[in-house]
Amino acid sequence: MKWAGRIARAEKKGKFNSDDKVDSSNWLTCTVGEKGWGGKIQLECNFKGLSISHVAGTSEAHQLGHRFNYAVLKDRISEAKRIHEQIQKLKP
Repeated sequence: MKWAGRIARAEKKGKFNSDDKVDSSNWLTCTVGEKGWGGKIQLECNFKGLSISHVAGTSEAHQLGHRFNYAVLKDRISEAKRIHEQIQKLKP
């Protein structure tokens, strides 16, 4: 399920489920990963040891991804939705 659907489900239930919380913590399965940048951020950071600022077009996505993860973990659904929408508007 895409993050827009997960957020809609959380709005109805009043909280994110445990799978959402786990998936929001992984660059490959978070909302940044849906944009196709998750793997690039993860690889650049973990294997090349580069600062995120060296990854073209992903610095803002990196920051927003951390904020999104925190919002999901704390069940701040409106905040998660707003951050998700910001990430979807980012250009590569």
